[in-house]
Amino acid sequence: MSGLAEILDENTRLRNQLAAQARVLEAHEAALAAREEELAAVTKRAEELAQELWLVRQARQGPASQRYVPPEQSELPMFADAPAPPREAVAEPPADEEETEKPPKKRRGRTPRRRNRDAFAHLEAQAVHCAAEPTPCPSCGETMKVIGQAESFRIEWVPGHFVRYDITRDKCACPACPSEGVLTAPGPFALDRSMAANGLVARVLVDKFADHIPANRQAKRMKREGFEVGSHTLSSWVGKAGKVLSVVAEAVRAELLAGAFLQGDDTGMPVQDGGNGKLRKGRLWAFTDQEQVFYAFTDTKQGKFPSALLDGYAGDLLLVDGGSEFNEVVREQELTRGGCWSHLRKRFFEALHHHPVEAHLALGTLKDLFLIERELKGRPPDEVVAARAARSQRLVDGYFAWSKVGVSTSRGPTVIA
Repeated sequence: MSGLAEILDENTRLRNQLAAQARVLEAHEAALAAREEELAAVTKRAEELAQELWLVRQARQGPASQRYVPPEQSELPMFADAPAPPREAVAEPPADEEETEKPPKKRRGRTPRRRNRDAFAHLEAQAVHCAAEPTPCPSCGETMKVIGQAESFRIEWVPGHFVRYDITRDKCACPACPSEGVLTAPGPFALDRSMAANGLVARVLVDKFADHIPANRQAKRMKREGFEVGSHTLSSWVGKAGKVLSVVAEAVRAELLAGAFLQGDDTGMPVQDGGNGKLRKGRLWAFTDQEQVFYAFTDTKQGKFPSALLDGYAGDLLLVDGGSEFNEVVREQELTRGGCWSHLRKRFFEALHHHPVEAHLALGTLKDLFLIERELKGRPPDEVVAARAARSQRLVDGYFAWSKVGVSTSRGPTVIA
């Protein structure tokens, strides 16, 4: 019996030991499960942070980073059986590069050197005479007489080379009224007190603003072509030309306000207007009818600024984003406010990570709309309206129907927020 009792005691001890080990194992499994939950939460948070970082980088790179390459099936469900517009490959323009122009160092104790005609003796010379028109004397009314000529020079750009204009302008005076002084005939040049003729100024402006060639690179190229000039001089010409062209800008604004349709937007613009080197953020406004553009700058994006810029607008349609800065002008002038497809497209592009099925469907349809618009660019308005009715209307109607209750091929009906 004693042997049986020992066996039973040993059995009980082993059972207790096994139960204790089971409890330890359960504790380890519970701890492991908790760690796995923590790891899953950390992984999810890391993916969210990676997505946020990606969106921040996309925003910094601008719209050019949102190039969308659709998959094989990216049409809205109601268009699955209909042929989609052709998707030609369109090369994206390279990002523009602009170098910061450093101001020239001030020369202490020295007067800036002014170059005379002899410094450009190697250039081809052409004589230009500016004759004085018959002008009556303000005092006696007699016609003023030519008493001599004023001589000067200008540098002009003729396609392929530089030339030097040797200019003579008639000087007139009234023999009976010497107190009236001398009147010099004006020259046919846009910039006063400058050695740049009109063609050279136009070249500098086109190179800088159309071809994005900064002043320092233009100066290096001009030196190779036989005309040496400093980049600070070119920048001075740009500033003076801007004042001259402000008349053209106001004329463009008047034509835009006389139209029936306007598209507008504003963006932040860093401004440095002091000697401390600090930047502040202003606003750059752009309004267009798809043919011409009018730009304006303001300190802030308050609603009073677009209201003032569009004062006298004869149309009734304004295509802008959802910014509150346009509320005042829409309300005061009782305008119809149109939405922006590009801003809508941006939201679906951001949703690619979390809702890939719906985002691909929407982006594919929006790409088709954009390709149609790209094909119609520059055509007469009547032709554009007819083409939109024939090709774009069904896409737009289908998109809005789908956006209310989206149909996903893999998930079933999904409400698109």
